Amino acid sequence: MRTRLNFVRIILSVGSEIDVVAKSLCAKIKPKEKPQNIDEYREIIVAKHSRISTIKIAAPKYRLIFTPWQDWGSNRNPGWWKVYNKVKHQRDVYYTDATLQNALLGSSALCVLLGYLYPQFFASKVISIGSPFLFFDDKYGVGNFILTGRKYALP
Repeated sequence: MRTRLNFVRIILSVGSEIDVVAKSLCAKIKPKEKPQNIDEYREIIVAKHSRISTIKIAAPKYRLIFTPWQDWGSNRNPGWWKVYNKVKHQRDVYYTDATLQNALLGSSALCVLLGYLYPQFFASKVISIGSPFLFFDDKYGVGNFILTGRKYALP
């Protein structure tokens, strides 16, 4: 029960932060627009960053790879986002949907948006080690993000 409560907290925190970061990214892309929800964020962000749906987040230590915005490639919102909203609005009904998988997918989605919002931060931590993935791995230190490839930037 306590573990599930922690997943609820993570999902709610991450979802709320995604809302703020997506809105900020939209303001950076189209300053005159005032998007109010994920559908409007998707329209603006995908128009500028059409390959966002292909970005992968890897946790090599655990052999996990996530493509958190994959559904945006089909003009749909991700399942983890739907879970966030269900847990936020009807926690008593959807409490069991607060899972490790949804927490990880939401967290990796936030990493992608932050990469687009603050590319200068990511560019300062480039390590050339292979194919173009955004890695999040604790062996590099808590909170460190590594972009791979030659001077790789998110597409």
